[in-house]
Amino acid sequence: MTLDHVPIALPHPNDIAVNKHALGIMQSFAFDATSLVLQFSLSSLLFGVLTILALSSVFLLLRRRALTNASIRIPLLTTVVLYASTSLYMAGLIWNWTSVTRIIREANEGLSSESYDGAANLISLENAVFKQSWMATAGLAANVIVGDAVVWWRACVIWRHRAVYYAGPIALLLTLAFGIVGALQSYPGPIQSIYFMVGGGGFADAAAALSLATNLAATALISIKAFLHNRRLTKYLGSSGGKTRALKMFALLIESGSVYCVILLVVLVYQFNSDTAGPIFTAEYFFVYGCLVPLVAIYPTGIVFLTALDWSPLHWGLSESMVSQGPLSTSEYDSETA
Repeated sequence: MTLDHVPIALPHPNDIAVNKHALGIMQSFAFDATSLVLQFSLSSLLFGVLTILALSSVFLLLRRRALTNASIRIPLLTTVVLYASTSLYMAGLIWNWTSVTRIIREANEGLSSESYDGAANLISLENAVFKQSWMATAGLAANVIVGDAVVWWRACVIWRHRAVYYAGPIALLLTLAFGIVGALQSYPGPIQSIYFMVGGGGFADAAAALSLATNLAATALISIKAFLHNRRLTKYLGSSGGKTRALKMFALLIESGSVYCVILLVVLVYQFNSDTAGPIFTAEYFFVYGCLVPLVAIYPTGIVFLTALDWSPLHWGLSESMVSQGPLSTSEYDSETA
């Protein structure tokens, strides 16, 4: 007895109906999904670093059991604000991930559907991305303002001069005002990927330039004081071995705002050349949209961490040469400015 095998008729490729709208959406978002994976991976890695720094700083500050002291409350509040604003950015990024995943899934399901056109899905995505972009922009703005304030605070610690006390808040207020106006003017129209509302106007550029100028000024002030008190600084750094000296020098570079200025320079270059293309632009894109927000939060949180550990060379190095009583502490600075 033999079995008769009935051949299965396979459809000709030209006979398979594929919804062109669904196929177009899948092809369009294929690259976006790949970029989003890298963007999300970079942000998640740096957010983990920020989490460790923030928790360590909070633990060290609370361990002193002096919440009535402004020198503890202000760094503690700063750490909480930076972590909250970065969490807002991460929430927007996760929401964007789910939105893109949803539209790709729906387009895949509509490949064999004649009624699928994707218009409603795209409108829904654009509305969600608009909100997600504002979340990301708010997180970036908060981190930049708080970061500028922390770097300027370190300059105030060693200068103890009214001009320095007043110049910083004025610069911060102008940066915030220009940033808000620039963000309100920078709506690019319907967008399908997260966009920082900082382009398309002179106010946003002015805010970024003013933030850089504030950090350059703080770096210059600290560098001038280091130069004027070179003997004291050399004695401080030379009191330990080479490795400890290198660590203290690295801490001084962090507190002076030098590294922060480099970060802001990269952002300005990207902002003024956002219409160009090439590998350098692609690298800058992933830096700005994958690393910038958590990095801007990590920097001032690192400064708070250094001061909480009493590793700050500005307290125990530069500032000690300014008063005969000994090193200037944060509490002394708070009482001076109160």
